Amino acid sequence: MKNIITLFLTLTFFNGFAQSDYFWIGGTGNFSDTTHWATTSGGTILQTQVPTSLDNVYFDANSFDAAGQTVTLDNNDLMCKNIDFSAVTNSPTFNGNSNTLSVYGSIDLVETMSINAISFKLEATTAGHTLTSAGHTLGGLTFNGIGGEWTLQDELTSSSTFDLKHGSVITNSYTLNINSFSSENSNVRTLTLGASIINLGTSGNWNVRTTNNFTLNSGTSTINLINGRFYQGESNINNGWDLTYYNVSFSPTGDNKAQLYTYNGGGRGTYNNLTSTKGLERWGGGGEVIVLNDFSCHGPYLGYWGGLIDVGGTATFGDSATFDALFTASTINFDGVGATYLLSASNTMTANSMNIAGGNCGAFTTIRSRSAGSQATVSVTSGAIAVDYVNLKDINATGGASFSATNAINGGNNAGWTISALSASDLYWIGSDGSWSDGNNWSLSSGGTPVGCAPTSLDNVYFDANSFDAAG
Repeated sequence: MKNIITLFLTLTFFNGFAQSDYFWIGGTGNFSDTTHWATTSGGTILQTQVPTSLDNVYFDANSFDAAGQTVTLDNNDLMCKNIDFSAVTNSPTFNGNSNTLSVYGSIDLVETMSINAISFKLEATTAGHTLTSAGHTLGGLTFNGIGGEWTLQDELTSSSTFDLKHGSVITNSYTLNINSFSSENSNVRTLTLGASIINLGTSGNWNVRTTNNFTLNSGTSTINLINGRFYQGESNINNGWDLTYYNVSFSPTGDNKAQLYTYNGGGRGTYNNLTSTKGLERWGGGGEVIVLNDFSCHGPYLGYWGGLIDVGGTATFGDSATFDALFTASTINFDGVGATYLLSASNTMTANSMNIAGGNCGAFTTIRSRSAGSQATVSVTSGAIAVDYVNLKDINATGGASFSATNAINGGNNAGWTISALSASDLYWIGSDGSWSDGNNWSLSSGGTPVGCAPTSLDNVYFDANSFDAAG
């Protein structure tokens, strides 16, 4: 008799933790209301408690008897195993009420429903789970199951943060439109991107500053940022946790610049291509940036406290640039007409070939050392680098290439250049009211035609009877 009682109690205990299927009935209601959960589809036998982490919940043809009915997630403590809307009819609304549903399995939504203000915390601890968002905009997504694995079944849109705390996410090459991405912890986690395009929000950041135990399978993916920061990771390369991305692109708006954070001297981020459509600021404590193909910055570039940047293809700077560390590339292009390039005096800039866009008489291209009086060195293997209308100071040109500057202003302490100095001119003001820098206000003779060039440090300027046509 004692054994029978023990067996009965044991079966009763485990039955209390058995998986159950919950079927929504009765149309509009709160998720926590047990009068809406039946044991079968359209059934009359009700569940006696709210769904647990073991229970599957279903919304189907017997859940809603009219269009426009709503299920409300009425608190933050609700959960289920799998949540399945795949057989639902009458286009219901799932109102998250700004709460979070913990899901210990898969999520299956459909296009013919509506979603409002709901976040999901995915807590599965086994592989083989899926996420189907069916074109809906979700709130926050937190992947938190130790050992869990989730595979996207379609394009994903989230108005908040995609937070990978534990487990493995496989994007299945689908596009992600998310406000920001975070995996800022040292838990075991994996992100497999395939050919996904990840679009971050206007101020959304990519934050994987701590890379320990993080595996990134970047595939041929592209990560697109606007005004947010890209934290590439700072763990020491010697521990094997440095990350390899594929394409990363910034498209800042207004006067904003892209922001790349490389952090400590032992960190490294590797990229296939790295691009900014405008300016870029590289911040860090010496972390390395390795670009296997091309690096391009179409606005001002500014390096702060950085480490090596090594570009396997072409590095293009479309505007002024300030370099703070060792910079190497197969080809370096300085494309900014009239731009200013400030080179590090303590680090050699190295390339196989180099192209420098000259300025014009109204806007000289300037190349000089960041440290006045201390030479910065440029070493180019081959080719002829010829620059017109350039202001040179403290630049040592070396390597097998030839360097020449015409119509140049020689600021001194240059080496390795053939410099043809700009001739001094006498310029006469003819502009009455006007801007000094406007070359159309200057002439080579008193009252003459515009020369189109503003004065340089070599020129004499004159104001005479033909400079102004009226008092004041």
